[in-house]
Amino acid sequence: NRNDNWIYEFGIQKFNYRLKTSFLELSRTPLVFSNEIEQYYAPFRVKKRILTLDKVSRNAFLNIGLGVSYLIKNQNKPLEEGQIIFGQRPIPEPRDYTSLNFRIASSNQPIAFELLTEIRGKVSERLEISVFGKAFFRNSKYLNNQFSFTYVDGSYKEFGDFEKPISILFGLQAKFNSPKYYQYKSKVD
Repeated sequence: NRNDNWIYEFGIQKFNYRLKTSFLELSRTPLVFSNEIEQYYAPFRVKKRILTLDKVSRNAFLNIGLGVSYLIKNQNKPLEEGQIIFGQRPIPEPRDYTSLNFRIASSNQPIAFELLTEIRGKVSERLEISVFGKAFFRNSKYLNNQFSFTYVDGSYKEFGDFEKPISILFGLQAKFNSPKYYQYKSKVD
């Protein structure tokens, strides 16, 4: 923290991601494919005060910032691939399904970026409360569920369900600061 003008942050953050794809009309019960991962990132952020909201006490600020995060722990499940074969009617129609091929995967790209804005207020010299909004950027198709239907007539259709490369986060945060104090004592009484 440099005079409440520039703020530097480093820490650890945890994200839980889930991408679910459900097929409702293939059977009596929904056929659900779930892609879940838990990840830990080490972010480094730089924030700049752009506006002092409380000009008298100088305890409330509007900040903008940039950050880069490095993936330090990834608890994702391994790649899942498989095929489901459907039973056929005695006289199948050309558009009946014979099989569903699936591939459930996730990326291990270690770098992510973020843009953020926050309103930060000092409750005391050591305690701050902030309300923030953040855009978190990763590579496209970070989580992806890919499918291919094969029909009785031999044709097939491929499609996928992907997580978008941008996540928007909003939150409330409390921070405890341990500021360094300098004290000057005069030798003159």
